[in-house]
Amino acid sequence: MIRRDLLKSLAVFSLMGVAGNGWGQKAAKGAVKVEELQKNWKMLLAYGADVAASAEPLKLADDEWKKRLSRPAYDVLR
Repeated sequence: MIRRDLLKSLAVFSLMGVAGNGWGQKAAKGAVKVEELQKNWKMLLAYGADVAASAEPLKLADDEWKKRLSRPAYDVLR
């Protein structure tokens, strides 16, 4: 019974800590909004980073995948 009460109180105190520190507060000055990151995510990449031209999945035959991938990568991915 004592262990159950201890666990309940720990859960309540941890939730109070989260509520006191993060919920309902304004964003810090200079903080970046999620929408801005979604629009400009390519600016965060390293110079010369290889980015796929399109987001469409590649539809290749198994033998073509074997040519493109190493043996361990093929075993895991295909």
